[in-house]
Amino acid sequence: MIAAFVGQMLPVKWRRWRAEFRALAMLCLMGLQPTLSGAQTFVAATAPAPAAGAVSSMTITRNNSWQSGDVLLAVFSQRGQTVPIVSVVPAGWTLVRRQGDGVSLLVEIYVRVVINTEPASYTFPFTATEQTAGAIMGFRSVDTTNPVMVSGAQSNASSVSVTAPSIATNGTSLLVGVFSTVNGDGSISPPTGMTERFDIRTQSGAGGVVLEAATAAGASGNTGTRVATSSSAQVNVGALIALRPTAPVPPPPPPPPTSFNAFETTTPAGSATGVIQTKTAGASYSIAVVALNSARTAVNTSYTSTATYQLVDARNNSGPLDANGCRSTWVAIPGTTNIAFTASGQGRVTITRTESNAWREVRVRITGPSERVGCSTDAFAVKPSALQVTARDATWQTADTGNGVPRALTNAATSGGVVHGAGLPFTLSATGLSGPKGTTSGYDGTPTVRSGSPVCVQPAACVNGTLAFSGWTSVTGGGGVATGERRVTNATYSEVGTFTLELEDATFADIDAADTPAAQRTVPQSAALTVGRFVPAYYDLQPSATAPLLRTMNYTDSQCLAAPPGTPRRAFTYVGQPFGFATLPQATILARNASGALTANYRGTLWKLDPGQIVRGLNASATTPAAQPVTVNLGALAAADVVSNANGTGTVTASSLDAITYTRNTTTPQATFTANITAQMSVSDATEAGPAGNPATIPTTAIACFNGGGTCAVPGTGIAFDSAIAGFPGNEFRYGRLRLANANGSELTALPVPMFAEYWNGSAWVANTRDHCTTVAASNLTLSNYQRNLAAGETTPTITGAMAAGSRSIVFSAPGSGNAGSVDLSLNLSAAGANLPWLQGAWTSTTFDQNPSARATFGTSAAPSPIIFRRERF
Repeated sequence: MIAAFVGQMLPVKWRRWRAEFRALAMLCLMGLQPTLSGAQTFVAATAPAPAAGAVSSMTITRNNSWQSGDVLLAVFSQRGQTVPIVSVVPAGWTLVRRQGDGVSLLVEIYVRVVINTEPASYTFPFTATEQTAGAIMGFRSVDTTNPVMVSGAQSNASSVSVTAPSIATNGTSLLVGVFSTVNGDGSISPPTGMTERFDIRTQSGAGGVVLEAATAAGASGNTGTRVATSSSAQVNVGALIALRPTAPVPPPPPPPPTSFNAFETTTPAGSATGVIQTKTAGASYSIAVVALNSARTAVNTSYTSTATYQLVDARNNSGPLDANGCRSTWVAIPGTTNIAFTASGQGRVTITRTESNAWREVRVRITGPSERVGCSTDAFAVKPSALQVTARDATWQTADTGNGVPRALTNAATSGGVVHGAGLPFTLSATGLSGPKGTTSGYDGTPTVRSGSPVCVQPAACVNGTLAFSGWTSVTGGGGVATGERRVTNATYSEVGTFTLELEDATFADIDAADTPAAQRTVPQSAALTVGRFVPAYYDLQPSATAPLLRTMNYTDSQCLAAPPGTPRRAFTYVGQPFGFATLPQATILARNASGALTANYRGTLWKLDPGQIVRGLNASATTPAAQPVTVNLGALAAADVVSNANGTGTVTASSLDAITYTRNTTTPQATFTANITAQMSVSDATEAGPAGNPATIPTTAIACFNGGGTCAVPGTGIAFDSAIAGFPGNEFRYGRLRLANANGSELTALPVPMFAEYWNGSAWVANTRDHCTTVAASNLTLSNYQRNLAAGETTPTITGAMAAGSRSIVFSAPGSGNAGSVDLSLNLSAAGANLPWLQGAWTSTTFDQNPSARATFGTSAAPSPIIFRRERF
């Protein structure tokens, strides 16, 4: 009897089960309740914050979203080739795959099944202390006995393509791609068609690693290669793992028909059984109801009476089937419709009604006279008419959890308005709708991103980011009443800009998978939602590979005279002499999301950085006796030059107008000292401030430090000077002055007036023989106090070239016969003259702010010598 029923009376969709499930069906009729396994899903991933350097172990905290029966994959990427990465594998973990390039990169993947007594964290000790990235991913509805169906991995030569090999699966699976490169400051984009789950970098440049993972549904057969994209060409490793789904178990077969049955109106006349396809909340539908004969094998064509049509919530199948084909655990849904069987209907009647709520699994219950009751043999779903989707946050860094004032993330403008950090959590809500205006309190589905979504809309020619979320929960109203709103508070978007989003729910009506087309079962989004605007979560700055150089004396070698062999033309700088950069400090700005990946769309109209957002600093110290402290005047740092590289990075370059000066004490000369000068660059982006919850400034987590080989925390030897050669680093500073000496000579020949560069050695003024650069012009001389027969215009001074080993002459032309006399000269070193105030002296007072002076005398001797003029001829 049971066998005949299973073979003949089941609706079409149940007869489609293969023969091996017939026995299970008969067991169901006897009270057993097999369940249908869910689709394989990614649950969540957890990773520790990347360490600043090499590590000897890694502890990863268990994610609270993981449940007993979930399957975990732990993945590690390490610099070097010390096998194995994990020296002692923790209990419960099993190695799935190991792949390296044999030189610089090694990847290991482990699997584990979550149990009820799962530890709070997992510690993996390493064989070698190296730069290492690691993470654990959790998956649901994976076969816990043999979770890995097949896996493959390969190493690849230096390339931007990170390729995982094709693997052959023997059924549907969840594909997990693992990709790694050796550039710790780079990033990896997932293969086309795969959803990124994490992108971790250890930083440290070429000494670090990047580790990325992505997932996708996989069909039976060859998967084909999966190719991720690295931000730069590097040696890399790609791996692909297929996770085996839990064995499919059919849902319980329908109960046998009783007094009544219901099915689609398209079911042929005379049928006693049939299917009911998915219905839509808020939309009218029609159902055929039949009265059956006492044997329940055919329609009772002579039946005439009235009955009541009602839906029951049939999700709870734990109660036993009664004689009417109903279960006590099925709950009546409010709302009934009266129906009448007439003679002309021959035991069949069609009713039309509307159900306003959404239900995953309902059945029709017909109640006739004399307690004649029957439940439909087929269950069906009433899906929402559409999903109303919203995106919102609490602040630019946090999701809306219902405890504050939410902000709608619908900003499509390129400037102003509400913004949210790329890669930082925000809230997505999906509410089931009933018809054009109502909502369904019964919606409790799991929306997913529709194929082809999200689609970035700014900037022009943007690249789509990765939208990730998990763990939908239901939102209840007052008194715990269901609202039909589903919410996630861990949604993240990896890029900047704005995108359009469409969600759908293709599984809510899975009860009808065998008899209703997928398009009819799927709950669409009411309209595409614009979500944005996303901005970088933070900035990093990296110094250029070309180190900056300071300009000694602020001259170039071409402006100076030759120096003795083995010595530089420029060996020092005067205290008080402004100097700048010969090679400008330059850094790369990296706009990153919260996971550290570059935001490639931060460019064009979204790029907001200009010189006003660049913060620059200079620090200068000196080695000098404590009794003679040295201070520094960093001068006015000119605006830096900022250029977008149109790929999420930019270049900032210091200004050639920068001037640094060690302050010259005008009362006490300072002894010679050496300088240590460092520079920094960072970003203070306040362009998105304004609306409450927006960032006052987007932070910089790594500034660019220029300090001669050190780090920001531990400075090195300071920025080098451009004149440095062996034994002469160019960072010496001397307190100097220019001295003029009196001169006497014949009025018939030119008269040289000596000019000397001197510096204070700590106890006396000595000749500065390393000055080959200081230059003054005759126009900076003031001539006065003409005496005797010498008048203005009768002699003219000239100065030719720079100092030669610290000396130079001012040459006066011969005034001629009869023009004996003298003239006083003063060299104006102030800003209005030669602009060399750092070479002024204390000639007639105690302050070093006076110009040097001397007297040129023609035709008289300098006492006590009786010689007026001497010339030697050979």
